Amino acid sequence: MRNQLLTSFCIRIFTGILVFGTIFPVCEAYCADGVTIGVSPFDTDLNVLESSHVAAALARQATLSGLTKVTVQGLKESFSLGLARNLRVASDYSKWSFLLRSDAFFQSGEKVSLPDVEYSLKRCRDKGRLPLVASIAMRQVGVGDGVELWIDIGLTHAGDGARDFPKSLSACPILEREAGALFGRDLGKGTNIIGSGAFKIKHVRHGREIELVRVLGGDLDRDSPPSVTIRSFVDPQQALTALRVGTLDAFFTDDQKVLALGQKDDTLTSLLCGELTLLKRRGFTMGCPAVVDFNNLKYLYS
Repeated sequence: MRNQLLTSFCIRIFTGILVFGTIFPVCEAYCADGVTIGVSPFDTDLNVLESSHVAAALARQATLSGLTKVTVQGLKESFSLGLARNLRVASDYSKWSFLLRSDAFFQSGEKVSLPDVEYSLKRCRDKGRLPLVASIAMRQVGVGDGVELWIDIGLTHAGDGARDFPKSLSACPILEREAGALFGRDLGKGTNIIGSGAFKIKHVRHGREIELVRVLGGDLDRDSPPSVTIRSFVDPQQALTALRVGTLDAFFTDDQKVLALGQKDDTLTSLLCGELTLLKRRGFTMGCPAVVDFNNLKYLYS
């Protein structure tokens, strides 16, 4: 009954759009149960933690969190705190200390602990993703009736070259240590990943789709979608058609013919994201993979 009412309501809205000649999309905001993002085909054994494919980048951004995260204001890229609640830095930038949030939890329901952080940071360092890091130490500090959990990171050098360290730290996700030991070499494949992001991987249809579902609780925007589907398209033209009819919300592509057609469409907008361009429905609040806020995916209309 509820679905019938929603469908009827959306038909009336769409009819009103046709009558009054408005060209921007409306039905998505009322009818869609989730968001669908199109990408090019990806490997059947895609490893979300290791792959550079845009599908993996999107899944990482949705499901994982680091001590810090990259933020963009206009053309300026900076950082803000993620799983860290506070930080302290030496005057020469040679040492950084991060206070772990007391309300940080994994999608498994387990609380993020110092051993999890230590495991994750050392994993990133061993893989060459934190080349500036010389030392990693954990400490607990008694404060009143409670305990603060601090992470101390020493760098290989000081000065201005170390000033932007928190931005590089954002690329190191904090993973559940026990899950890492359990999954071993299969960590990051399929659903074998436990992070602390807003979404978790529910299902992977190898090479075709990655289905993400929202984790209950946290500080999600009330309008954020309950699910996000990352869907591959062999034919970019099919993705463009899906965008135009509203069954697809965004599509990452480098196909010049599709881009030329999409950029002439008044119902779509485009955004350059490195080697790829993001085509999306007008009003859809999505940015490039490295900075997209999955907590706040929705449609805005003027």
